[in-house]
Amino acid sequence: MTENCQNSIPSRVTLKDLLMQKNVPVSRPAQDNGQEGFNRNCSCDQYSCDQEIASHRLMQITDTLFKRGVAALKDDRPCCARGFFETLLAVEPDHIKARLNLSVALSRMGDHKGARTVLEGVLVNEPDNAIALQNLEVLDSIGF
Repeated sequence: MTENCQNSIPSRVTLKDLLMQKNVPVSRPAQDNGQEGFNRNCSCDQYSCDQEIASHRLMQITDTLFKRGVAALKDDRPCCARGFFETLLAVEPDHIKARLNLSVALSRMGDHKGARTVLEGVLVNEPDNAIALQNLEVLDSIGF
């Protein structure tokens, strides 16, 4: 069965699109000092609060992307899963579970070389990652 992702997710999802879907403000109004998105008059307490809120919302978005990617894999839609995992990794490149699942999606799409590259990248950060090692053994056993 050939998967068609065209109607599932936009062809190019940006972080700004995701933030806007969650009603997260994507920039502050420009100030008189000419530095768009930066307010020199804000207090450190306000800045810390804004950072905490943004960090929490970003974590929610990355969790959602991960869950949707896993769901797409379970529904045998590796193309869509790839899109979710790649978007997540653009924001959080060291998300190991997303990398592992991306390798599965790539392998299911027939891109075994890409899957191997992703798994080898996981091992750079976590040399003893059992899942990455096991999946590389599977790729070796089928000649990739």
